[in-house]
This record gives sequence, structure tokens and C-alpha cells, in this order.
Amino acid sequence: MLKKVILSGASGFIGQALLSALIKSGVEVYGLCAHPDKLGEPDAVADSHIIKAEFSDYKMLPQIITDNGFDVFIHLAWQGYGAAKNDPAVQFSNVPFACDAVQAAISCKCKRFVFISSIHEFQKSRDANGIAGLCSVYGTAKQAARNACQITAHNGGIEFIGIWLDHVFGPGVASPRASNKLIKTMLTEGRVPLTEGKNLCNWIYISDCVSGIMSASERGKPGVTYYLGGGRIRPFADLIQEVRDIVAPKAVLEFGKYPEYSFIDYCEIDTDALHRHTGYGPVCEFRASVIKTAEWIQREMLDP
Repeated sequence: MLKKVILSGASGFIGQALLSALIKSGVEVYGLCAHPDKLGEPDAVADSHIIKAEFSDYKMLPQIITDNGFDVFIHLAWQGYGAAKNDPAVQFSNVPFACDAVQAAISCKCKRFVFISSIHEFQKSRDANGIAGLCSVYGTAKQAARNACQITAHNGGIEFIGIWLDHVFGPGVASPRASNKLIKTMLTEGRVPLTEGKNLCNWIYISDCVSGIMSASERGKPGVTYYLGGGRIRPFADLIQEVRDIVAPKAVLEFGKYPEYSFIDYCEIDTDALHRHTGYGPVCEFRASVIKTAEWIQREMLDP
């Protein structure tokens, strides 16, 4: 049972949802974020310790956080996702900061360190000869940070767990996340230009994502990196047609308008390990989750 947690990236989409869930579960949370103002109403985080911290402050965390004996340090914070996700200078700058977070976890006597990575570690494309190779700078930087954190944790005598997140969706996404952009286009444009849709994908609703992170943090086996996705990996065309039928049945899906430059190689991933080791499984019904997301988009992104 988690009792005391350090959480970086507490003001992000996933971070806010995780912070809220931890507080509701009675966990004492030290939430690190560069922009505490994004957390909304103060009452929502009144039972937590919110610490304004840039990455450059991570070396000073043992002096800033004077408490110790934490169950886990969950590292969500990352800079440069979006327009800079293929900029090596931006992406790989995250690696030393992630190691600083591990060192802080060691100093604060955390039992384990959880690094949140991405399914983009497995993103590939094919060259002119049809040979598939890794193609995501963001994913490669995540992999480098994950490996560096695991080594640093091992050398510092604390447990390490990694998590590969698949595409997380739900209300509250301020960035133009792919799922929200597609749903918004269905609601407003009527025609949605898409790739051919043959490549596999998986969407996981935000509350299932949070539950999975908590399960891995509490009951995951040391040294293991877990895949965390929704209920079913399937072709993108299959998923997006279901989303269309739910939110805008008259919208036209224009498959093949864009080339499919890359794909996720799910063959390299043990997608069932988290369930085997912790008993975790997604419980959110897909239709209801899409409806909640569409209602939020209608209210927050479309209404004047």
C-alpha cells in the first residue's frame, strides 16, 4: 500500500490525474512541477505538498524535500514533447535530469524509482530496402533515460521499475494530442484525412492509465519495465471507425490521405506482464470513455 510518494511532472495531463488519484487514496504526495498554476483550484491539492521545481533544481531536491522514507519516486516530467520530439538536443537533455531525479530518490530514502517511458521506444519505419529500424528521437531518448535511471538506481541500492505508456486519452489534455485532434475534427469538419490505417495502435483512458501506474509502483517486480495500454491492440482504422461511430456517425474518414511513415513494433513487447505480476487490467469501457472525452472537447475546446 502506497503511503508516501514523490511525483515529478505533477502539473501535466497524466500528472494531474495521478496526483488527484493518489490524494484520494490517502497517499501523502510531494508533487514537483515547473508550473504549479496549472494545477487549478488550490483545494484540489490542499492535502499535498506542491513544490515548484525546474529540472535545474533537481540536484537540490534532497535539501528542498527535508522528509524521507518514501515508498516511491514516480518520474513523469519530460521536456520537449510535441514540435521538438525529433530534436536530439532537446530530447537527450532530459537524460541527466532524470538521473538527478534518481539521485534525489536515493537521498530521500525512496524504496523504489518508477520511470515513465513511452511506446515510442518501439516506433520504427522502413528504409528504401524495406528494412525496419527505430525512427523516433523522442523514443530513443526515453530509452536512454530509462536505462540510465535503472543503472543509477541499481548503483544506489534502490529498486527500479519502468513503464511504457501507449496513447493516453481523456478529458483535460491541453496539448493537441492525436486523439483529441481527431475527435475535434470529427465534430467540426465532417471529413477527417487519415493514413491508410493498417498499423496497430492502442488507446488507454486516463483513469486506467493512472490505475496502471499505481499498480506497477506498488506491486511491480523490481527491474521490470511494463507495457501499459488499453484493452485491445488493433489496426488504427478499426479503432478510429469505432470512435467516429460514437461521436460523429456522419463524419467521413478519408483513409490513405497521408502515408504511414512509421509503426509501433508490438511484437517486441510483453503486453501482459503488468497483469501477470500485479493483477492490473483496464476497466474503463471504450465507448463511455470516448463520450466523456468528446463532451470535454465540446465544452472546453469548441464552445465560445
